[in-house]
Amino acid sequence: MIRHLLAAATLATLAALSSSASAQEKSTKPAAKPAAAPTPEKIADSTKKAADSIKKSAESATKATKEATKEATKEATKDTSAKKPAPKPAAEELSASDKALLAHGEKEAAKLSPAQQSKLLALVNSGEQKDLITIPGIGESKSANIIAKRPVAKVADLIMIDGIGESTFDGIVKWVDAGMKTPEPSAKPDTSKPEPAKAEPAPAKDKAPATKPAKPAKPAAAAEEKSAAAAPESTKPAKKKS
Repeated sequence: MIRHLLAAATLATLAALSSSASAQEKSTKPAAKPAAAPTPEKIADSTKKAADSIKKSAESATKATKEATKEATKEATKDTSAKKPAPKPAAEELSASDKALLAHGEKEAAKLSPAQQSKLLALVNSGEQKDLITIPGIGESKSANIIAKRPVAKVADLIMIDGIGESTFDGIVKWVDAGMKTPEPSAKPDTSKPEPAKAEPAPAKDKAPATKPAKPAKPAAAAEEKSAAAAPESTKPAKKKS
C-alpha cells in the first residue's frame, strides 16, 4: 500500500517537472516574425485569379441554365404537340354531300376575278364582326363562325362554314361581283302618333236682317199738289190781253 502511494507521488512529481520544462521551452522560443506585406504584383495576380474563378463559375451557371431551359422547352413542345387538335379532313375524306357543296362553291367562285376574290378574302380574314355583318346573309352568328374558321384559304371554302349554304354563298358572290356595295339601311317606319285634327269651329248662323218698318203712304191729294208745284212756269197758260 505504501509502495503504491510512493509510486503515485513519484509519477505526479515527474509530470509536474515535465510540464514545467515544456512551459519553459515555449517561453524561451523566439516570437514569430510578422508576415511580409504583399507586393502590388501579388495583389494583381490574386485579383486576376479571383476574377477568372468568378467568370468560370458564371459560365458554368449560364451553361447549366441553357441546358435546363432547352430540356424544359422540349418537354413543353411535346405536351403542346400532344394537345393539338386533329387535322381537318382532306377533300378526299369529305362526304359525298360535302364534296358536292364544295364543288358548287368552286364553280360559283370562278365567276369572280382574282382581284375580287382577294378583296373578299381580305375582308373575311381581317375584318371585324361589324364589317362581316355587312356581307349579305351574314349576321352575328355566321360572322362568329367565319372568325372561328380563320384563316380561310380560298373563297370556295366559305360555303363549308356552318350556317353558309348554297343560297347564302351565291348571294355573296353576286354581291362581290356587283362591287361589294354596302346596302343602304331601310327607312324606319314612322311610329310617332299623328296629332289629332283640330275641330273647326261651327259656322255662325246668319242672322236675318232686321226689316225697317214701312213708311205710311201719303194722301193722294198732297202728292198732286207737290207735283203741280214742281211743274215749270212755262207750262202755265198765258194771260189774255185786255
